[in-house]
Amino acid sequence: MIATQGIADAKDATIVKKESDTEFDVPKEVVTFVKQLVEKHPETKAKHASMIAPFEEKYGGNFRADPFVATEWLVPEYSTKLPETNYEGVYLVTSRMFCGFRRGYTIPYHIIAKVAVTEHSDYKAGEGDELILVRSMLTLQFDGFVDVTFTPK
Repeated sequence: MIATQGIADAKDATIVKKESDTEFDVPKEVVTFVKQLVEKHPETKAKHASMIAPFEEKYGGNFRADPFVATEWLVPEYSTKLPETNYEGVYLVTSRMFCGFRRGYTIPYHIIAKVAVTEHSDYKAGEGDELILVRSMLTLQFDGFVDVTFTPK
């Protein structure tokens, strides 16, 4: 069972808290969260549309935004002190701007969203060395759209 807490309305949806008695598929949860914000949160929807608009205008019917993909980027903390685990991480959620032209295509830009993730899980002892998940709490915080640049080392 998954319960969602802490969402009063679409304007407050940039932070979501969930609780479950089963493990979360964190990358899937992160992608779903960003997709919902892009579809329903007024400011996020407007920002996303403004980022896509130049490509739609330039490439017309030969343009598409690929589906979002979540990548675990940073993990400042993952600790296990049984019977609990704590996780803090940063996910980058990307969507390629796929633009076609005669005899080829280009991917000139990625839309990248940053999501801070915390997860706390409680376990109980099972038979032998088995641990049984009792409760997992997941918090997702949308930190906005970001640019990522590559710097040679």
